[in-house]
Amino acid sequence: MNPIIKIENDGQKIKATDFWESESAKNGICFLSVINGVYRLLIPKNRSEWLREIKKAQAVIISRGVAPHIGKQDALELMFEQKSRKGKVSGQTLAYDSPFSIFMGAEQCDPMPSAPDQGWNGSFVAYCGTTEKPAATIDKVYYRRVEKLPCLLKVAE
Repeated sequence: MNPIIKIENDGQKIKATDFWESESAKNGICFLSVINGVYRLLIPKNRSEWLREIKKAQAVIISRGVAPHIGKQDALELMFEQKSRKGKVSGQTLAYDSPFSIFMGAEQCDPMPSAPDQGWNGSFVAYCGTTEKPAATIDKVYYRRVEKLPCLLKVAE
């Protein structure tokens, strides 16, 4: 689907990328780059409204599984948890009633998180249209494997 995205790193920070000029970015498709426990989301400028919700989050819960609703056998759900609102579905506690979530196929992430990454670890950084300054940062990330997406379930701290 996507040609290779080039990313130049400066440690855990993104120094430069050609993502902003890619067809994916022009079509509003984001990309997740993972390095040394930092989940770095590249958000196209035409999706900048996502930042309103992302900036409200206190944690990011990343779930990996099959996502039939987007036609993907291997996908990620990035759920941005706000502690102020909660809800229940089928007796299970949701992070909140209608969590802001981003779903992406494996082709939108490099590398995909793996089993050793499970649990509370790492941090999250969002860039939108530029790598000069992060648009949002979140210090708490939880990664897990699930059978099926959407998951949208809260995790214990």
